[in-house]
Amino acid sequence: MTSLKSVGIIITVALCGCNNNNKELNDFDMVCRYFYELEKLVESEQLTSDQRNDFIMSRLDENLPASPARTSWEAVSYAIPEDRYEIYKTGAESALGVDWSCRPMEKLAPLTGVEL
Repeated sequence: MTSLKSVGIIITVALCGCNNNNKELNDFDMVCRYFYELEKLVESEQLTSDQRNDFIMSRLDENLPASPARTSWEAVSYAIPEDRYEIYKTGAESALGVDWSCRPMEKLAPLTGVEL
């Protein structure tokens, strides 16, 4: 079931596309920046997975309300914690057409999201 969900998310992101209009940072990089901000919070280690997700979602709601990058994280936040980063990374690469990575998200995605 998880594999089907992963494929569905990836296809959705790919079909939505990502029009970055030569912005300095694309929307997926902005999501990475929000994870960097979360990582730098002094109390982030004391937050629950849901509280970390609320932090990320508040940034997304404020800055990227209609972005495929936001939609992707929203869906991925419900995935199995250990799979979240790889699913998001694969979707970002599909949408952007280039390799993509985010060290803060790789570290925090398993600890951020909807508690299953």
